[in-house]
Amino acid sequence: MSQMQDRKKGEHENMLDGDGFEQNGLKGSMRSGRRAPPGRLRGEIRRDQLVALGETLFSQMPYDEVSIEEIAKRAGISKGLLYHYFRDKRGFYLAVVEHAAQRLLRAISVDASSSLRERAEQGLRNYLDFAEAHSVAFVGLLRGGIGADPQVLAIVERTRERIAEQILSHLDGKVSPRLRLLVRSFIAFVEASTIEWIQGRPISKDEVIALWLDTLFFLLNHPSKMG
Repeated sequence: MSQMQDRKKGEHENMLDGDGFEQNGLKGSMRSGRRAPPGRLRGEIRRDQLVALGETLFSQMPYDEVSIEEIAKRAGISKGLLYHYFRDKRGFYLAVVEHAAQRLLRAISVDASSSLRERAEQGLRNYLDFAEAHSVAFVGLLRGGIGADPQVLAIVERTRERIAEQILSHLDGKVSPRLRLLVRSFIAFVEASTIEWIQGRPISKDEVIALWLDTLFFLLNHPSKMG
């Protein structure tokens, strides 16, 4: 069956099926005993569930090894219904990357009432925990492959900028171009060392966090010694 035929079949399924997902797939999670939400909201819930499933799949396998057939099988739906929500596998992946980026940003948000070093430590630990839990996708995204896709790169770059803004928001004083460059350079260092750690774990997680903290505060306290 062609992709176009799959898509039309999915649109037809969506009109006929009140839940859309088979009992052995995501449909079970829709059955709570309560009245079903309105059609539009129900569709948003289905899409969110598929994106969450995609985050799990891409965390376990590289992009090229995840097929539309596998996604549909894991969800317990037809390929047609998957195409109803996403144009193709790339569109599905873009939605997953955007969702993961938002989850990462929420994960590294910390309580502003603690000391600067405590905030930095918690935020960095949350970042490394997130990267470790999504190691396959994290490494693949930053080392090429689908990560070279312009739209994927745009999401990654937007996330880096949001992380930089979060860090800068915790620092007192005026944000100079030099300070912004320092923070962006630190983020690049964290990304590179995260990949290195994920692939070999040459030191403990606590040692990684300590290295990042020492580097960050040295740069903040000795900006003239950068490079």
